[in-house]
Parts: sequence; structure tokens; C-alpha cells
Amino acid sequence: MTPVETEVDSQGMLATFEKQKRRSLLLRSESISDRKKRLKAFEQFLLKNKTRVSDAVYADFRKPKTESDISEVYPVLTEIRHTLTHLNDWAKPQKIDAPLTFLGTRSEVRFEPKGVCLIIAPWNFPFNLCIGPLVSCLAAGNTAIIKPSEHTPHTAKLIAHLMKEFFEEDLVAVFQGDQEVSSQLLSLPFDHIFFTGSPSVGKNCNESCSRKSCFSYSGIRR
Repeated sequence: MTPVETEVDSQGMLATFEKQKRRSLLLRSESISDRKKRLKAFEQFLLKNKTRVSDAVYADFRKPKTESDISEVYPVLTEIRHTLTHLNDWAKPQKIDAPLTFLGTRSEVRFEPKGVCLIIAPWNFPFNLCIGPLVSCLAAGNTAIIKPSEHTPHTAKLIAHLMKEFFEEDLVAVFQGDQEVSSQLLSLPFDHIFFTGSPSVGKNCNESCSRKSCFSYSGIRR
């Protein structure tokens, strides 16, 4: 596997981030039914393109089509279907007891989108662990910038093509490249980062998050 080599486009990243920030504000008023409609359409799009996914994964790993379907495509489809089934309940406000100082009133917890999310994916399941988190991101009403692994160049290139074919850039965008690209992305004030990969790279993500109080952060997996 030859890693993806891409020059860091700092201005392009910033411009895309700012476009997504503006779109994320509009998504706060989007209905749950609109989110579900988008996910249903995305599910059909993935089904139509699963052969392209298996071909790209084969080019990177020589992984057979059946194995690719089972480990890369169907987990994402299952994630979409599970989300469509439960999203209404997940997004429903939860009633809580009002504090004594507000006796006679009603209180509830409302779930709102976080904003612009960054997804940094690993090489071992390059499609599954890239697009799987995207499903949750979109279901929650966020926008996303994706950085696929540079160690699976065929899959990374396909992900970039697929996202451009289906989504507007101010909703989902892809930047390919190595650690320099990751570092540049991590300098931007994302509202949430979903990272899957090694502890060493995860520490860099965590350090970046800790410098920005608005950040939240998900996961390190070996």
C-alpha cells in the first residue's frame, strides 16, 4: 500500500470549515424527519455503490468481496437502519424533576446538534470506521469533515468521490493526506472529534481538544 500524498491546503480547510459552521447553524432547526430522509437516501446510495467499495478495499488489502461486504459495508448499513429505528426516541426531550427553587415548573433535557465534527479514520477498517461515525454525526444534526487513512489510498480516494457525489461540501467534506493534514485539521475549532487509531496519535487529538474548551472527543482504539 502506498500512502496518499497530498499537499496541505490550509486555506481550503479553513474555507470549508467556515462553510460547514454556517450550515451547522441552519441544521439546528432541521426536523428529525429530514435527517431520517437523508439517511434513507444515503443507505440506498451505499447499496448501489457497494461494489465500488469492495473493489477499492480489494485494491488496498486484497480482501475478498464477501469479506469486504461483511466487514466494511454491512456494518454501516446496519448502523443506518438501527439509527432510523431509534432516532425519534433518542432525540425526544427527557423530563426531569425541577429543582425546589423552581417549584411548580416543569424541566426537561433537550438534545441539540454539536456543530462541526471531525472524523479521523484508521487503516484496518477504512470504510466502516470512517462512514460508520458519519451516520451518527448526520443523525445528530451535525456537519462533518472526514480524514481517511493515508495507508489505504484506494479506499480514501473512493470515500472522497462518494462523499462529493452524494453530499454538499458544506455538509460533508473529505481531506486526504498524512499526519500533516491531520495536524492542520486539528488546529481548527471543531465542536466534536471522532478518532479511531493508535494511542500515540490519539494523544495528539486529546491535546488539541484540551486546548479548546468547546471541544469534546470520542475514542481511541488499538
